Amino acid sequence: MPHQVAITISAAIRPGEVAAVTQLLEQIDSDDRRQQLLPFESMSVHFARFVVLDETTDLTGATIGPSLVFLSDVDSPTGSYLRELADKAGEGLDQIFVHCEDYPASPGPRQRVDY
Repeated sequence: MPHQVAITISAAIRPGEVAAVTQLLEQIDSDDRRQQLLPFESMSVHFARFVVLDETTDLTGATIGPSLVFLSDVDSPTGSYLRELADKAGEGLDQIFVHCEDYPASPGPRQRVDY
């Protein structure tokens, strides 16, 4: 039986894109598209959440840019889960992570996992 694994992915949000990604996540959450775009129920997911962290400063006054954090607890080996997520939730991941720096322009499952 697989053991529970916690996955955390953090990505820098492109300048000026915080409002767009926040609005998209709220929209996906409020309508019926969530299960189509992010079908966690069809995977061995216990918990999954996207969090937008706004720009802030550290204790020295240096700027910390905004970021998108994806948290997930699963009963699956990490590599298997990431491949399944990249395949089954590809459309949703693309719509969300396109707002993040260095996300591939035309990703397939392999490019999503590599990212």
